[in-house]
Amino acid sequence: MTKPELTIGLPVYNGGAHLAAALDSLLSQSFGDFVLLISDNASSDDTSSICQAAAARDSRIVYVRQPENIGIFANFRFVLERAETPLFMWAAHDDHWHEHFVDKNLALLKADPRAVASISRVAFHTHGVLAFRSASTYPLQGSVKQNLRRFWRFPADASRFYAIHRTDVLRQCTPVIPPYHAYDWLVVALTLLHGHYLEVPEVLMWRKAPEPDRYLKQVGRDNSALLLRIFPLLPISYYAIKFLKWRNLPAYFGALLRLNLSNHQSYVAFVLKRYPRFFHPLRWIFRTSGLRRVFYRWKQHPKDVTPSP
Repeated sequence: MTKPELTIGLPVYNGGAHLAAALDSLLSQSFGDFVLLISDNASSDDTSSICQAAAARDSRIVYVRQPENIGIFANFRFVLERAETPLFMWAAHDDHWHEHFVDKNLALLKADPRAVASISRVAFHTHGVLAFRSASTYPLQGSVKQNLRRFWRFPADASRFYAIHRTDVLRQCTPVIPPYHAYDWLVVALTLLHGHYLEVPEVLMWRKAPEPDRYLKQVGRDNSALLLRIFPLLPISYYAIKFLKWRNLPAYFGALLRLNLSNHQSYVAFVLKRYPRFFHPLRWIFRTSGLRRVFYRWKQHPKDVTPSP
């Protein structure tokens, strides 16, 4: 009996409300040669019973229940480290996939040895109604520096984190660091040192649209220190500069700096209603100090960042 080509890693915590539908979607893929590895992060709802019932029906499911909650990022790493296949993808408990999501992405990935991952276009929904389409699945097929520059200019919702990846590459790109905000952006950026991201040019994946206050809650959960909540991307920026090799820094530094400023403004705007007035002096400094000219030396060409239609 041949070993499966793909492991689908599904880390979950208290996902009972949506989990059964997600499992049905994955198990209905036209490409069926995979292992579905579920890591239950000590859920307190009916997640365990749903997983056990599904595992009893389908031998492709491997269910592991953690004895205690190990944290969200550690749970993601757990399913990756347990994978024994050459290809791997993460799956969220509240997402949905077209039946050809796996086979179409596998076909692209196998046809391009320079590629490390492939993702389809992605749509977000609210109660089944289209909310918006992801702007973060555009292909990245240039040089390492070009890809890093394009990614950090427009990482958006990082849906490409849920692409099908080459397992050995992805393992090298999931560092064991404290669980800071935007860890998924760091993982994607690190994989770009190894190759390209491909895109299937049709919507084959649907994700639940985030609630309006999700960003505020997420930053508060990921960054416990006040300074790191006010500047949410400082920790990940440090690790990006540390791990992405110094020779690549000029290619993306301007984009990363702009991203830090915009995330700082976004977070504080949630907390301080009068923040826009406070921000005016900072904006004046930015415009008059010469920093603006430095930033816009890296200004993107429109075709570089046009989201998928």
